[in-house]
Amino acid sequence: MFTVENVIRSATRKFSDDPLNILVVCSNNEKYLSLLSKTGHNFFVITKNGSQWKGQIEKMPENFCTIDQNWPSSYFDMVLCNERVEQYGLAEDFSTNFHLPILLIDHVSSNAIRPHNAFAEIHVEFPQSLIKNCSASVSVSEYVKSSWPGSNLSLTIPIGIDTEKFSIPPVRILDEAFGNELSPTRIVFDNNTQPEIGDAIFSSFVENSHTVIPTDSDIVEKERIYQQGDYFLNAQNHVTVKMLEAMACGNIPICFKRPDTEQFIDHGVDGFLIDEPQEVPSLIEKLDGLSPEQRAQISHQAREKILTTVSTPEDFASKWNGIFSYMRSQYYTIQGTN
Repeated sequence: MFTVENVIRSATRKFSDDPLNILVVCSNNEKYLSLLSKTGHNFFVITKNGSQWKGQIEKMPENFCTIDQNWPSSYFDMVLCNERVEQYGLAEDFSTNFHLPILLIDHVSSNAIRPHNAFAEIHVEFPQSLIKNCSASVSVSEYVKSSWPGSNLSLTIPIGIDTEKFSIPPVRILDEAFGNELSPTRIVFDNNTQPEIGDAIFSSFVENSHTVIPTDSDIVEKERIYQQGDYFLNAQNHVTVKMLEAMACGNIPICFKRPDTEQFIDHGVDGFLIDEPQEVPSLIEKLDGLSPEQRAQISHQAREKILTTVSTPEDFASKWNGIFSYMRSQYYTIQGTN
């Protein structure tokens, strides 16, 4: 149970402007969470079942660290949870035991249930269990927000993308980090997924017909990856930060047809939707057969979609600091079990 120190901290921190100490329950959210580093608060990512921050996806910001479940309970100001199905129960435990409010991020719509690869089947025995009594929830889009029952406070904060950093280069220069044997058109692949997913997608390709550039590598400046690519292959069931970064760099997105991706992609205009992995080679062949001008038109439409739908990193951080300020008023609120 929470201690006297928890209550004292709640009272003294409510009117303080000091950076918050935020306990984060997450799995596979490195790209999004790194955007929150610009708010200036301190984030403590709880490791569970051997999970660790994946540095090849995104370098851990200086105001982040990973901790185990034995950290002193009186140190934190709130719990940040990234998913309703598997992670929220742990967030509720911390809320009850440490006297902390919960702030929930909805990265996907209720149709997707939770972020996962596009081929996983997620079944929830009791759908009503997904309705959460948290202090506040933040959705990545109005579509996502409208799909879930409202919390005490429900806000939409579009993902922040630096569209100057992630941009289409005037002239594509071969980056020596990628070798000298690149195909004329290249596929950037979000390889943070099960190996069998990649096998299913690429097994029907003619060997070495296309260079496949993985997103997760030791290259820290991720824009260098996208600026070597022509197509971005998203094997997830939703619109990811990587996909938005790639589109900002003019990569033509190829997604599997799922509710969240269907809502975002205008098929044939700023990207493409397919049903099965076996469709990828024929679609790539079709795109390769377009004139450079036709392919450039789709590429620029992909970037234009980003320019009109995402936040700037500064606006993203400002809106998040607003919700963090609201959460100070919730320090005495303990979320009940649903």
